[in-house]
Amino acid sequence: MLLMASSVFGLLVAARAATISPIVFSGTPNPQLVIEEAALTNLQHHLRGCSSAGSLLGRTNVTVGYRGFWVEGAGNNSFVVRGCQPAERLLLSILQPSISKTVANYIRDEIARDHTGELDLPDMEVAVETAANCSHQVGPDTVPTYNPSVDDHGCFVSHQSQNNCYNYGTDISTDTFAQPGRGSGHKWKANTCDAIRAAAESDGLQWQGTELPKGPPETGHYVALFIWPDTNFHWVRMDKTGLWSHKPGGTPVRNTDNNGQQIRDPSKSDFSPWSQFCGYMHVVPSVVQKSVGGAASVLIV
Repeated sequence: MLLMASSVFGLLVAARAATISPIVFSGTPNPQLVIEEAALTNLQHHLRGCSSAGSLLGRTNVTVGYRGFWVEGAGNNSFVVRGCQPAERLLLSILQPSISKTVANYIRDEIARDHTGELDLPDMEVAVETAANCSHQVGPDTVPTYNPSVDDHGCFVSHQSQNNCYNYGTDISTDTFAQPGRGSGHKWKANTCDAIRAAAESDGLQWQGTELPKGPPETGHYVALFIWPDTNFHWVRMDKTGLWSHKPGGTPVRNTDNNGQQIRDPSKSDFSPWSQFCGYMHVVPSVVQKSVGGAASVLIV
């Protein structure tokens, strides 16, 4: 359950430990760390200061990249710290030994920015009635329609935190935060265009080049690959309207970039810090799977 400001302090007072995680990555899971009473007391102190100033839970128009810190206490009670710079700096200092200098510097710079706009809360799963097995849902070999609550029987909503940009891009839910090449035995080893492209090709995706597709393919759909240099990857998907959408990590599906604009040409859209546009690939969901014992099972895992 996502808590609003009025309930945050009750959680912190009652908790002896909590899990913190920056909302930042798209292709891979966000790092997590358990903090205990002393750190929670400091966090509470900073949040009270921000609350009295009217800025406990901040707002941001960022759709991909840093969007705050997720704090989860007992009973799955959670809240997002965003817009309270002292609290964010505290959480970053605690987490810093566990992340790269590049990521730490990026988060530090983002904390210092004055973001305005909408923070898409809640970021947790929304209850959606579905009888689907979300560990194995393969979309059709036609260009997908932008409708997250229906796509793959709603699995990108009901199992939001378990499926990432590669799941959404290929239109296959696996509940495993799918990694290019992992299911085909050739998982990527470096966050570069060439390495992620090669891993995706081993899964059955086909390279199309760097020119914006003029229309949908006869079968399947197109995706665009971006790289946060040496740090993380991100995929964006072309939908039936010719516009593009994406699912940053375990957060909700979106059809806008970091400027709040519809995505007409991914190469000209803002997905920073995924600043390196690699190019386009062709996905046929039924091809990106294999048969095991006569039954179809998802290749990307």
